[in-house]
Amino acid sequence: MNNLPILSIITWLPALAALVILWIPPCAVRWIRAVAALSTGIAGLLCIYLYQQMGLQPDSAMHFVENLPWSTSLGIQYKLGVDGLS
Repeated sequence: MNNLPILSIITWLPALAALVILWIPPCAVRWIRAVAALSTGIAGLLCIYLYQQMGLQPDSAMHFVENLPWSTSLGIQYKLGVDGLS
């Protein structure tokens, strides 16, 4: 599970679920609730996994770093990480 972009999934899964919910007809309340509950549950479980992997002794090093260069000529990159301080 080390290569899985967990922070990106936690960040973007609710937005993706919201887009899916937009396509569900308003009368299908059960489907809307199911999509919302599923995306929230997955994000919550991934947060618990990250917390367990961090341990109880935080340090100042970056953990679970994701770095994706978008435009090297402009120096633009997508970078996420957990610092263990906040």
